[in-house]
Amino acid sequence: LKCKARTKPNVIFIVMENLGTQMVSEETTPFLIHLQKHGINFQSHLSGGGSLEDNLFRLIYGIPASYRPEANASALVSELEKNGYATSVFSSRRIPGLPYQQTAWEQWMENYKQRDPSVPNFVFFDLGPGMADQLDQNLRETFERLHSANLLAGSSIVITGTQSSEWDSVPMTLIVPEREKGEWQHRTTHYDVAPTILRKILNCKTSPSAYSYGKDLAEAPSKDWEIFGNENSFRIADFTNRLIIESDWHGRIQSGNEGRTELVLRASREISRFYRR
Repeated sequence: LKCKARTKPNVIFIVMENLGTQMVSEETTPFLIHLQKHGINFQSHLSGGGSLEDNLFRLIYGIPASYRPEANASALVSELEKNGYATSVFSSRRIPGLPYQQTAWEQWMENYKQRDPSVPNFVFFDLGPGMADQLDQNLRETFERLHSANLLAGSSIVITGTQSSEWDSVPMTLIVPEREKGEWQHRTTHYDVAPTILRKILNCKTSPSAYSYGKDLAEAPSKDWEIFGNENSFRIADFTNRLIIESDWHGRIQSGNEGRTELVLRASREISRFYRR
């Protein structure tokens, strides 16, 4: 990926299950609103729908969940490891592409104090399901823990959500060491997160198209559709007509607009481009 990181800030991912943008408000999620004002906020971000594992796979790998049965390490995780990052996962379940760990924070802190402080950290927090106000409280407590461990200053932080719907947007805030602020209205997806971290944080020069379906989060989309689904369901979100086209793996439309056969064929070729020949 031709990565030459100038610095190696801590990279922190925080994911809140089933938290849609419509649930975010000053009354219900005040801490998340506070963080959005202090970072780069993407207003039209899609996690891609389907199962939680589908959502998380897109976030970590930057490619469709249809590749999940054959996937090895993601480009993001591989490059972080090459750069000497120590990975820690706080989740009660397996996160695609990450080691399965059920470490209590207190135990982790004891081990962390014994580590070389020059080693950069990649930390993944799965805050699990819950009502919006509870997730916001979990988010606040997570930041308090990060602050107590001196992991906040100069870190790159991804705060996002998941959704079972292809249409409903989820929160997506990026906090970077330069502490840039702003709001973007164009459509972004979970596919865009890994390429953005690789380019913005690890200074990777290879085009994202070589390893991902995504782009830099700051770039506007170049097409009016996206492929979501997984290995069992080939689903195209047609944003022009606002409908889902579901197809089998031979390009036959099973539901949706049968008039967009050309789109289905194009999407079929696109979704297969990383398979080995």
